[in-house]
Amino acid sequence: METKIRNRSLTALRRAIRVVIAFMSTEITIDEVRTLVNSFFHGVAADQPAEKMERFFLYPECRVVAPNGQSFSMENHRALHKQWTDEKHEIGGLEVNSLSDDPARARVTATVYWQATKRESASGEKGMIKAVVGEDWIMERRPDSSLCFVLYHTTFFHPLPDSASIEL
Repeated sequence: METKIRNRSLTALRRAIRVVIAFMSTEITIDEVRTLVNSFFHGVAADQPAEKMERFFLYPECRVVAPNGQSFSMENHRALHKQWTDEKHEIGGLEVNSLSDDPARARVTATVYWQATKRESASGEKGMIKAVVGEDWIMERRPDSSLCFVLYHTTFFHPLPDSASIEL
């Protein structure tokens, strides 16, 4: 009888541990965020088509919102970035704050160091743009456990003193 009780207790304990592990595995981690964001930035720098870039987002017709409130479709975002070459994005500070568990959703705030070379304009202007960029993202874990953007908002864009000029 004592053995049966012990076995039941062990079985219940194992079940509880599996539930805790499953719950913990839905938490959105900094490493996962870095992986998603770096993949997205690679796609931007590589001029991937809008249809490919949309895979990073939960909803169709996704948008990137600029600090001035201007909203870019993926196609417009791609067109914006065509004016630059040699883009580099480096993630600086990054903070992940859980919003919900079902679905697993988090607000991520980040500082990104961005630079790109301006393609020569009609006026002959070109040069290196360097900026510190504030990002505010809502991310969600999909049912297949992959991570995606729900909302993408660039909150600030501060060109560095030695940066070439930029206009959105």
